[in-house]
Amino acid sequence: PESIDPTSADGERIVRALSLATDSGGPATLAALRARAEQAAREAGAQEQSLQPPAVFVDLKPRIDGYFELCRAARSIADAPDATRFDDLVRAALDTFDPGVVASTLATLPIARPSRDLVLPLTDRVNPAYESALERFAAEVVTPTLGATNRLTEADWRQVVDQFTAPPPTGGAASDIADLRSAIRLALFQQNLLRFANSFVSCPDLYHADRRAAFEAGTLYVGGYAMTFAVKVANRQFHAETARTSNIFVVYASVYRDAPPAYEVAVPVTNGTGRRLFRGKQGMFVDTVGREWNAEIVDIVVNPIGLMEAVGRPFRRLGEMVTGRIDAVTRDAEAAIDARAASVLSGTPAPAPPASQPGSPKAGPLAGFGSVATAGLLVAAVTSAIAFVTSTLSGVPWWHIAIGVGAAIVAVALPAIVSALFKLARRDLSIILEGARWAMNSPLRLSRRQARFFTRKAPRRRHRPRRPDKTS
Repeated sequence: PESIDPTSADGERIVRALSLATDSGGPATLAALRARAEQAAREAGAQEQSLQPPAVFVDLKPRIDGYFELCRAARSIADAPDATRFDDLVRAALDTFDPGVVASTLATLPIARPSRDLVLPLTDRVNPAYESALERFAAEVVTPTLGATNRLTEADWRQVVDQFTAPPPTGGAASDIADLRSAIRLALFQQNLLRFANSFVSCPDLYHADRRAAFEAGTLYVGGYAMTFAVKVANRQFHAETARTSNIFVVYASVYRDAPPAYEVAVPVTNGTGRRLFRGKQGMFVDTVGREWNAEIVDIVVNPIGLMEAVGRPFRRLGEMVTGRIDAVTRDAEAAIDARAASVLSGTPAPAPPASQPGSPKAGPLAGFGSVATAGLLVAAVTSAIAFVTSTLSGVPWWHIAIGVGAAIVAVALPAIVSALFKLARRDLSIILEGARWAMNSPLRLSRRQARFFTRKAPRRRHRPRRPDKTS
């Protein structure tokens, strides 16, 4: 880039990295930088592999270090023989004529007889338990490092250790990788700086059909709808308390594959209806890179989704209440009929009603008829009421009836309409983001067009979903 100062230390490294990526005469593209970085990584990996110590070195290093420690201890005692204690322990094991005792004794002894001259023999007069390991050590470690020899001094041993524990070289492929990483970071920052800044200022990608904002998690498909705005949530309870003030209908979905949930997302529902959305509802979640996950609705924050749904909600509640009451009466009547039929078929009398307590009101004349009589009276009352209303309205002009019915509907629906209009006009997406710990400076009000953009009918045919562009 033209803004790099080639005379500075960082500028010199980046210019060198760019020259490495363009050594074949090609342009300094991001692909060229990545290709050169991969090549340098392979070279560094091969170089690092060549510096890895052999397994026999790792296994014998503690034993060889302990051997030289014993040699220095024996050297500090002037009259200490070289191998008296070593030989005595070996003879005691041999006297048992037990191979297991001999093997366990040899495994606890040093790798060779301690010597006051600080020399480790590699071939003869070594501990038989380590004889084969020392042969491999001499062939794989000592000979490539020191040349052919059958003895190892302490100075030679330190030289071998230093070779395999030296810090990795800073030049060559390792330096190329560091420089290329800096160049790639610079190229990525320069390429995406505007989008990076916009993600914290105006969030234009939030309203783009083919790109994703930095805080978006993916698209939720559930209940016949595609909800394209979703944010990850770490604390669902806190987010739900915050989302209630957003005036937006929000569903919380658990995203998972086979195991426990990978994460949870908060998804605002801005269009359609929420009648098919409930806890336990299964769906599919597609993240921003196109991976498909299982999804299950685990919580819901109820707010108006649209005006028509808000208007119809009081009538649905009234219908549910009436239907529930009728179902309860019907269940009681069916239970009473089943009990009487069972008593007749079995030949046992029906259970007598409980005796009345002193001071309690006397049972009416229809008390013995039970729920069947109650149901009959209810039907008769409803029929009589319908007949009365019909006879009363037969003399009233039809337009009076229409006005009365309309007034009743308006009286029921008007409060819901006013409340829904206020809430729909004050829907705020920024509160959804703030609940997910994103700092927002101003509200993000939802227009009707944006509401249809974020929640739409799931397409029945193949379509192009919202996905990030190739540079994200």
